[in-house]
Amino acid sequence: SATRRMVVASRTASQVLGFVQGVRSQGFTEAARSVGLDDLVGKPIGYACAKLIETFCPPGGGIDEAIVRRAWDHSLLEAIDNGITDFSTLAADQWAALLETFIAKSIEGRILADIGEETITEALSVEQVDQLQHDLQSLVSGAVVGSIGAILETKKDLSDAEMKTITETIYAQAFAYLEAVGMED
Repeated sequence: SATRRMVVASRTASQVLGFVQGVRSQGFTEAARSVGLDDLVGKPIGYACAKLIETFCPPGGGIDEAIVRRAWDHSLLEAIDNGITDFSTLAADQWAALLETFIAKSIEGRILADIGEETITEALSVEQVDQLQHDLQSLVSGAVVGSIGAILETKKDLSDAEMKTITETIYAQAFAYLEAVGMED
């Protein structure tokens, strides 16, 4: 079920969301201090990236934790590729965009893991997998921005329960897409 499959991603997204909301209401320094990241200011980007990964996605755990850790890692690396050189200088809206990227990558990773775990049993060609991944990425990213992005733009705080509902709903929508195209078992 979506609830069981998205529990780790929802929990981690709620932690990152709390940090983003803290940046918005208290500023980076205070928000960072509240989650043990007060030493990020002025540190090399590699150190900052590793510290952010450790803080929100500690090592260990099972496949679900690995999916979430990989999604957070890729989100941070994407931010660096897009020119971020100091995470402590990001504004709240930039952290919110990073959160959106992370949530989308978490959901996509869970869906792709389900395909790999044979939850989806139809044999797919490389081209079909590439197309499926592209379609899922568009669907999931659009749904995340449309739901979470819209709420964060209003400066409204999201509760953990709301974050959980949103991530589970988007995951379920992505799975419904797979059913519609005949790829779900």
